[in-house]
Amino acid sequence: AVQDIDYQGQFCDPPSAAFERAGELYVQAARRTGADPFIGRRLRRLLGEAGFIDAHDALVQPFGRQGDVVELPSLTFEAIADTVIRAGLATADEAAQVARELRAFAQAPGTTLSLPRIFQAWARR
Repeated sequence: AVQDIDYQGQFCDPPSAAFERAGELYVQAARRTGADPFIGRRLRRLLGEAGFIDAHDALVQPFGRQGDVVELPSLTFEAIADTVIRAGLATADEAAQVARELRAFAQAPGTTLSLPRIFQAWARR
């Protein structure tokens, strides 16, 4: 059994430029470090290609208006900010501004945030 994200599925309401920018920077930083931010959608196929049989998958889409779900996008961005800056994807000032705006957006009443889609796949050998 494995699980991983598909970053394309993340969403918010109302729209937020900081949320969108943080997502763009996450995807770019992940690719620069050799990661695939969209690998989740391919997990079932990858299991089959690796010789597993009877592969299945499921999709989980956490979202919310309070608690951990609304905190995680800003925590994730803060965790990758140094990588974003070192890679030249954003200046330190821009990264700090995105982090501030994202945290304020997450704490605003009426904000709905999601995490990336989470694909779960399982198979037998």
